[in-house]
Amino acid sequence: MRIALALLVALSACKDKATPTPSPPPPPTPSAAPAPTTGSAAGSAQEARPQEATASKQPLGDPLSTDEAAKVIPKLEGAKEILPLRQTSDKRQVHATWCIDGTGADDVAKTVGKQMAAAGYKDLSIRGDAKKAGVQGTRDGFRMSMIVSASSAANCPAPQHYFGSATVFREP
Repeated sequence: MRIALALLVALSACKDKATPTPSPPPPPTPSAAPAPTTGSAAGSAQEARPQEATASKQPLGDPLSTDEAAKVIPKLEGAKEILPLRQTSDKRQVHATWCIDGTGADDVAKTVGKQMAAAGYKDLSIRGDAKKAGVQGTRDGFRMSMIVSASSAANCPAPQHYFGSATVFREP
């Protein structure tokens, strides 16, 4: 009897493997949310979800034009423009690239930091080394950050010149 039962189970298992399994049903479409139960944890969680969804969809700052960005970018001495100011596709950031004279990426970042301070930037942060450095700060609701790096490009060769790639955006 046990052998017959084991054989039946084995045959059943083989048949299940050979038969394709139907795909799971699609998830139900959300309907109107039920009214939250007052005083319960479930009600609190339900009330918090719409706020979380709204907060995650908030834009990261308002759109910024190249003209507005040009007004807050300090005059960069010893710099040659490589790529002019351009908006990102979402129009919330403006990017530009310069070739900047210097003796190291950290030296250039410090020089740019001084120029940003002279232009009214606050909360300046400068970090990095001779090959790659960064500087950032805020001014009148805008944030500017720049990465400075050594390059072997013919139009901006290190060790006398460094690429400075800046991003400007409105603070949220």
